[in-house]
Order: sequence, then structure tokens, then C-alpha cells
Amino acid sequence: MRALIAVITSSFLLIAAPALAQDGYERLTEAVAAENAGDFAAAETALLAFLDSDAGLAQSAAQKAATLARAAEMARRAGAPDRAAAHLSAAIIAHVEAYGEGDSGLLDLWEAKTAALVEVGDADGAAAAAETAADLAKEIYGAKHQAVRPILNRLADLVDEVGAESLARTLRSKAAAATGATRSFGAASSSGDEFTLVEVFYATSRQAKVIAGGRESETEYTSIPGPMSYGRVLVSVPPNHDMGEIENPRWWRLEFRPDPKKHVVLTDVTRYEHDRFFQRVHDRVADSEMREVLVFIHGYNATFEASAKRAAVLSYDLRVDGAPILYSWPSMGDTLSYVADISKCDDAEWTMLARFLDDVAEKTDADRIQVIAHSLGNCMLVGALDKLATGQVGEGAPPVFDEVVFAAPDVSRRNFTQERADRLKTVTKRMSVYASTTDVALRASRAVRRGEPRLGEAEPPYIIDGVDFVDASDAPSDALGHMHFAEGAVDDLRALLWAHAPANKRCLLKATGETFKFIPNGCDRSAMRQAASMIRTFGIDSTIQALSGAGPESIGGATRDAVLSAAKALGGVE
Repeated sequence: MRALIAVITSSFLLIAAPALAQDGYERLTEAVAAENAGDFAAAETALLAFLDSDAGLAQSAAQKAATLARAAEMARRAGAPDRAAAHLSAAIIAHVEAYGEGDSGLLDLWEAKTAALVEVGDADGAAAAAETAADLAKEIYGAKHQAVRPILNRLADLVDEVGAESLARTLRSKAAAATGATRSFGAASSSGDEFTLVEVFYATSRQAKVIAGGRESETEYTSIPGPMSYGRVLVSVPPNHDMGEIENPRWWRLEFRPDPKKHVVLTDVTRYEHDRFFQRVHDRVADSEMREVLVFIHGYNATFEASAKRAAVLSYDLRVDGAPILYSWPSMGDTLSYVADISKCDDAEWTMLARFLDDVAEKTDADRIQVIAHSLGNCMLVGALDKLATGQVGEGAPPVFDEVVFAAPDVSRRNFTQERADRLKTVTKRMSVYASTTDVALRASRAVRRGEPRLGEAEPPYIIDGVDFVDASDAPSDALGHMHFAEGAVDDLRALLWAHAPANKRCLLKATGETFKFIPNGCDRSAMRQAASMIRTFGIDSTIQALSGAGPESIGGATRDAVLSAAKALGGVE
């Protein structure tokens, strides 16, 4: 959940920014160092000191909630559950301020508080926290929804430990009655009753890990640049998955190892040779209805495993019908190695990615090829597209990609000029930038780079002809404000990728001069989602014809008229 994403260990470059140290960011350095050294009490103290600094006081409510949740975990690991409970109480207040009282992220916080109070031995406090969590789960999912069952059962197990047997029985009874269907966001995947397996193809410029006997591992990759390797991964997505979230084990749930029924888990890695890889991708595309390929290029601080999970969740949330492909460059996967990651964005990497994208266009026979890059991955993508556009890679006419999305791009504005954009237009049908004013990661990146403005910063607006610039600051995101595209703005991303609708036709966006502002409640999101899905499958003309005739009054939770109106807007039909 949003509030529990580790904002502290992701506040990477801040430690390398002397200008920011005066504002208290040196406390983050201390927190990271103390946690790595196993001194959790010192890490907790440093986090609280950061919150009292000028920089900490300037944080958004969402960021404060995440910092407090991190401090709570440090307190628990230091053997101070009473302090953990206090920090979680403060985190809950900040989370409500950021996201409202009905946000699912509160469930994690209330459950964690229950666990902390159980450790303290506060039976009354634990029971009250458990009851609040149970009521919240019912409010969010509905009393009979199957998603409520594991939550209530976990709460029952917790309060049992402090002798609240009556409450435990009540919670288990309510859990047993919750037999409604689980939620499903759909995906190009295989599904069982307990979790969904998502298949993602991958290409990586990471060196394979060397194992016993000097052999290369078939499943593990390092952060060292190497020759291209190819394959596919299988990643589990749990039935109660929250859009944009990578569910991992949580200590307060007594989860100490990944479980595919509850967590996003990399379950299998299979390596292919180049030709077999593209034959498998081609076959997957041929067997799909949409015949689409989505290439995802991850950002900074990402291991191969972490980037595989992100690609799978993105594929699942966007319901990719065809072949999702991860391109994994050799990021260090370490919060303190930003400068090392920057060094990987070089001519050699651009050339390998360009050749790979050229192969995707030539060998997959896909009808649609979409490309999404995140954060520092955009440095790789811009360089690769430039090579394709200028004929440095590939033979004959360059490939043309349908939608290219630069999400929170950690790219210098100075290097993304109108001249370069004009070149990139020759290999893209549309380019979109998702930017933000609340992106702590990009703010820190700018500081490290001596004030060089980043393309992903929304202020001041950056106007480039032929590039849709979206300010997604108001979209829910992670604690760093760096994941808007995968969380709060996913519905707008769906309208872009599914309906290929321009920014001025997408109802969650409002024109502000020559750029666009994301408005969370700009329209009926259910109606827009249904309209985009129908346009994707049937085309705009057939969709409007079908919605204009006789049929059910409700479609996917939205009225028929609302879906028709949304479809006309997306298709530019009066």
C-alpha cells in the first residue's frame, strides 16, 4: 500500500546533494546507514529528526505517512513496539489527510498498529485497532467480499494472542461469511483459483551471474553490463491485488516469506536464445486478439527481480493482450548507487536497446507496439529512439512505435529539445510525458546534477510541439511521488493505450494552456474505462453503434449513457 512504501531507502540521491543537506536530508543518510548496520533504534531516531527538520516539515502528508510507517518498523525491529504503535497512529492521521478515510492503504496501517499493540500486551488497544481495521475492510470491499476474509482472519489471529477470544470468534465468523467473488483487473495471463501467473518476456543487458564451475546462471543476473540475454519470467499476482501495488510480505501479518496467494512473486525464469525468444514472442502475439506488444523499461534502483515484478504488475493492470516485454538494463539495484546507474546510460546501452526495439518491430508481427519507460529508463529510451531515427541502427526505413510514454522521465530538459523531439516523431506515432511537481526523486536528481531541470518535473511546464505533457501531480502515487503512471493515473494511461485518444479527448485531463493537468475526479472513471476497453476491442464506430442500440442499462458499474458519452469523447465524435 502507498503509505508503506519505503520512502527512506528510496531517498537515494538526497544523500549526494550538499545543497539539500542543510534542510535536514543528512538525517536520511544517517537513517539508511543505521538500518544497514542493524542499529534500528538509531535509524528510528534519525527518521524522527528528519521529520522535525525543514525538509521533513515540507513533506506532503503522503510522504509523512510513509516516513512515520518506516520509523514504526525501525522501532519494532529495535524491540520497542510501544513506540511503533505511536508512530503508526501518527502515520494513520497523515494518511487520512493525504488520501481520505476510505483508502485501502489504511488497512495496512491499522493492521500494523494492531500487531504492535499485541506485542506491547495492550489487549484493549489491540482489540479496538482490530475492530477499526475490520470496519474499514467492510467499508472498502463490502462485508461479503472475499477480499475481506484473509484480513479478518489475520486480525482474529492477532487478538487471540492477547486473550480477546470473543472478538476473535466474531472476526472469524464474519470472515467465513465473506464468500463473494474476488476482484480481477484482467491480464494476459493464466489464472487459477488462488493467484494469477503473468508471463513476461525479457531482454536484458545484464551479465548473467557466474555460478559453480564458472558457468553462467540460467536464472540470475547481475548489475554488470554484459551481452544481451533473453527469456521469459512467470510472476504471481494475488487475487486481492491493488492496482499499481507490488504486494510483498509484511512483518505485522507474520509473513516472513513470499506466498503467491498473497504476494507478487517471481516464480520462474527461463532463458532463451535470440531466435527462440522472438519466435515465442511472435507466437504469443499471433495467439492474441489485440496482437499487441508492450515494452517496459525500468528506472533507477531496480534489480532484475524487482523490474520483472513491476513489468508483470503493469501488464496485469493494463490487461496487455499479446506480449509484455521487460527490457532490463544493469541498474545497481541499490539506493546509494545513483551515480553508478547514471553511468550505465551510455552509447553502448542506447545501441543495444535500439537494436532490440528494431527486432521487436521486425520480428513479432504485432499490430501495436507500445513503449513505456520509467525514471532513468527514459535516458536509455531517448538515446535508443534517436539512434533509430537517425539511421545509426537498423536497415531501411526505421520502425514506428504506436504510443511512447515517458513516465517521470529523469532526462535533462536541455537534452530533450524541439529538434530532438522532431527527430523522434519519425519513429513514434505519439509521445506522452507524465510529470509531477511532487516527485521527490526527480527533485533530488536535479540537485545532484547541479540544478539541471528534469523532463519529468511539471513546473515550469515544458512545451514541446508534438509531445503531450501531462501534469500528474494530483494522481495518487508512492511516497516519493514517482509512480503516478502506475498507480493513480492508470485509468488515463489505459485511455491512451487502449483507445489511442489524444490528451484533449481524455476526460481525466484538463487543458492548461498547451499542457494538461490530471484531475482525479474529472469524469466517471468506470464509464471511461469501459468505453476505452470497448474501443480497444471493437473500434470507435462499432462501439458507438453498439452503445446507441438496445442493451443493458448498466455496463461494468457505469450507466450505458455514461459509457456512450465517454466513448464519443475518446473518439472525438460529436
